[in-house]
Amino acid sequence: MVGVEHVGAWIRRRRAVRRRLNPYVVGTPVLDQKLFFGRQALTSQTLERLELGSVSVIGEHRIGKTSFLHHLRCSLAGRFEDHRKTVPVFVDLESSPGAGLLETLLEETLDLLTAGCAKRADPRLCAVGASSAAAQLSFCGGLLDEIGGRRGLAVRLVYLIDEIDTLADDVNLAETLAALSEGVGAQVRFVIAGARRRASAPGEPGHGRGMFEELDLRPLSAEDGEALARRPVEGVFDFETTAIASILDRSRLRPHLIQRLCARAVDRMLDDGRSVVRRSDVDTVSTTCAERS
Repeated sequence: MVGVEHVGAWIRRRRAVRRRLNPYVVGTPVLDQKLFFGRQALTSQTLERLELGSVSVIGEHRIGKTSFLHHLRCSLAGRFEDHRKTVPVFVDLESSPGAGLLETLLEETLDLLTAGCAKRADPRLCAVGASSAAAQLSFCGGLLDEIGGRRGLAVRLVYLIDEIDTLADDVNLAETLAALSEGVGAQVRFVIAGARRRASAPGEPGHGRGMFEELDLRPLSAEDGEALARRPVEGVFDFETTAIASILDRSRLRPHLIQRLCARAVDRMLDDGRSVVRRSDVDTVSTTCAERS
């Protein structure tokens, strides 16, 4: 007699084939935490370093820096501490090409701190957007005092700044971030992400204006690469062992290439009405994936 579990699995596979289930993320950051793999150690390192100062995450193009910053934002927002509330602020500099750095950071800060609260009805909020940077900094500081005062907590701002390579001037970067740190009157940390190492950064009082703590975002381990390939379709579809080996080899353990190879190979599998990805599927789609990488 066929077990109930086997029948259920067969039904899930048939339904997934009909609906062309393909959960892999291609060309956009991974925002679903269930589909984010392989950065646990770097996340822990970053959280530890943020207790002392700011962090620079360095990695090659398309290695997953934006996805990592979004993952870090969720990790920071989900931390529960008795003595402190952390407010992560994600900033994509590439989406604000015409704005200055301080202007962009203040705009994102105000949007986040006032979202969904009574301050949106405060007439001062309409005026502060057009006021000086100093006035905006002071206003942000007041909002942070209110947030912390509700529960008697200290408030820490952590800026997660993506596409930092759009800024060519390291001196201006250091001066701007230092001005923001001093102006809001609260503890401020920065995590910047880019492909190149930078010359300078703001320091906390007593630490001087020294370097960011640099952390490298490297390709995944083979174990994490396999998890990235298998787990999104676990219990529904499967991969031949040789198919996984080919994906890891051809992707060079770059997460965006693993996702792309898996997505294309699953599409080919679905075209044939199958529920197992074969080595031949990976070999067939690998040429077009390599051309687009």
